[in-house]
Amino acid sequence: MSDQETSWVKIFTSSDPMKVGIVKGILHDHDIPVIEMNKQDSAYIIFGEIDLMVPSENAPAASLLVNELRDGHDQIDD
Repeated sequence: MSDQETSWVKIFTSSDPMKVGIVKGILHDHDIPVIEMNKQDSAYIIFGEIDLMVPSENAPAASLLVNELRDGHDQIDD
């Protein structure tokens, strides 16, 4: 499947860029492609959220990793 045909699935959302960075790094460490959809206001970054998206075929593994992070690290929960 080409990049243009890839179906992307949201697996994590946070308003905290540091939390997003932690999750994004874990996904990269497990060779899971990830894109960041930043919907934060450019003037006031406290408004809005950042979504992490993965290809649908990677969603089960990515969700498992995110859930493991949430179970083991209180700072990941939003």
